Amino acid sequence: MREPPLHRVRQFRRQVRLVQGRIRLSGAEVGPFVPERRRPQCCRHRFPLAQLVVPSPATTLPPARHPAQGRRTSVGTSRDRLLWASCEVPYAISSRGRVHNLNFTAIDFETANSKRGSVCAVGLTKVRAGAVAESQSWLIRPPAGIDHFDARNISVHGVRPRDVIGADSWATSLQRILDFAAGDALVAHNASFDRSVFRNACLESNLEVPEVEFRCSLELARRRLDLEVNRLPQVAEALGLSSFQHHDAGSDAETCANAVLAIARRDGLSTLELLWPAKPPKSSGSHRYRSEPAPADLPQPNPLADPSHPLFGQVIVFTGELLTLGRPEAMAQSAHCGAVNAKNITKKTTMLVIGRQDPNSARVEISTDSGKERKALQYIEAGQAIQAVSEKQLLEWLAPAAGGVEDLLERVALAATPALAAPPALAAPRAGAAGSPLEFVAAGVLRLLGSIRRSR
Repeated sequence: MREPPLHRVRQFRRQVRLVQGRIRLSGAEVGPFVPERRRPQCCRHRFPLAQLVVPSPATTLPPARHPAQGRRTSVGTSRDRLLWASCEVPYAISSRGRVHNLNFTAIDFETANSKRGSVCAVGLTKVRAGAVAESQSWLIRPPAGIDHFDARNISVHGVRPRDVIGADSWATSLQRILDFAAGDALVAHNASFDRSVFRNACLESNLEVPEVEFRCSLELARRRLDLEVNRLPQVAEALGLSSFQHHDAGSDAETCANAVLAIARRDGLSTLELLWPAKPPKSSGSHRYRSEPAPADLPQPNPLADPSHPLFGQVIVFTGELLTLGRPEAMAQSAHCGAVNAKNITKKTTMLVIGRQDPNSARVEISTDSGKERKALQYIEAGQAIQAVSEKQLLEWLAPAAGGVEDLLERVALAATPALAAPPALAAPRAGAAGSPLEFVAAGVLRLLGSIRRSR
């Protein structure tokens, strides 16, 4: 750790104190997220802590999460932590408000049809030293064989077949993209889509796929912003960015770049490594799902299940923690409905149940949070159809055909507490109950019943 000047240590230890959870310095508030127009001259001091000082009349933005500062502790400890954290992880925000050391190229593709390789437009925005330096966009003639335009795609981005007559081919555009980026990481909003377009356009054009690093601003927004919807228009609005023409490749790329810069300035993250920290390596020790049954022990599909059921015949894989059902119970329920359970993503996988998100939400998207999701994205990019399913959607499918989720939960709750349903002497025998779908969900259902009722 770089050691700060001794006289600065003494000075700040004398002047820093904690007042009602706020750190104050000689009548000035200290906080890492200060609007540029309110930064005093002392922000230009080379010592990183000086960047955090603002006059007391100024209004500071809410504190954000920063790995180096951690949680608040005692007054004395907070003084030292503030000082040492600022020396260890400089925010690198200049007096003009730029985030230094941030160099990347934002990119956005539009496609002519549902084929990922049918690229018809690209937008690029170059960021240098934390500021937008240059933007370019142009139309592209889609690769032969997948160059037809679907009405749905035209309605989204407005590019028509006549617009790409005489436009650059993908081979020419690829070289232009690589020259423009000049080795930068490519940042895209929903990078899995743009990475797939990049890869498949190369394959359709019989070109070698270059090694390019992609970063996802959608994933960044999910981690850093508390938004219900993280689409680019909602992210731009939340960050106070100017309005833009959504689904225009050039406009989308520029807004993506500005969104990343806004988050970086707000949260004091001056490098790509801080914006997208590397995930820690997986431990070789015990795993929370180590008790998951081996493939040979997985519940087998019910041959008498209803063929019209949404789960019938699906090859289903689970990832993440289910809040309502345990994973073995969910597997057994799915098998009862005719699904084929699998432990890992393969070429046969058709459905991925993701359990990390809000169990009350039916909307779920595949991200890069788990190894199974990352592998699923690879297969999707290769053209395989894998459906992402939320916990709520799974519950609705597992519910009896005659009733909804709430009916299922109430019946399971009664099954889990037979004393409330009938006196013990009158309770029905439980022979064969282990194969009943209701028995499998009894353990976890009581916790979710109240939340589902409130959401309705």
